[in-house]
Amino acid sequence: KEQGVVLATLSVFLIFAVSVSLRLLSSERQDNMMVYSLRHHTAIDCVSGNEHVLIADSTLMADESAIDYSLKGRWAQCRLSSHPAFIGLDEDFENAFVVKRSNLVSFGDKLLVLWNEEKLSDSLSFRLPVDYVLVMGKQKPDVVSMTRGYEVGQLLIDGSVPYYLAEKWESQAHEIGLSCYKISDGAFEVK
Repeated sequence: KEQGVVLATLSVFLIFAVSVSLRLLSSERQDNMMVYSLRHHTAIDCVSGNEHVLIADSTLMADESAIDYSLKGRWAQCRLSSHPAFIGLDEDFENAFVVKRSNLVSFGDKLLVLWNEEKLSDSLSFRLPVDYVLVMGKQKPDVVSMTRGYEVGQLLIDGSVPYYLAEKWESQAHEIGLSCYKISDGAFEVK
């Protein structure tokens, strides 16, 4: 009987150790970009392993309670630092897994444009192919101008876009057959 109890105890311990090891291993292999569903804010988290970079608007970065409430739970769940590199929407940044220049964000093999019609370069002789264009704030919906400068894979509309404008963006995207996702329907994750 004692051998059975010892064997059962060792089996439970082994299962627990394997489970913890697998969880730690999977958190080290994380490689994703998350556009959060936050009302009135823009927040993009680029994750590689246990490191991450949060690209966000200045009002969110200044509001510690909003970050605690909206983001730190997910960070803990994914075993991420509660103190990522914070990058403003207008800042340039580069590390081993993310590059941000002006309104372009490169993460892995994905290219994201933070839509700002003022930064659209008319000097290119071709349409720049991008995976995603993220619309933010109260910008006038103009999918036609966007697609003149970019060959867009998917349009993303974040939570900082008022509902009535989000509906117009979505309608214009559907008119030309462009895939569209409203972040207000839930966070958007790219693995």
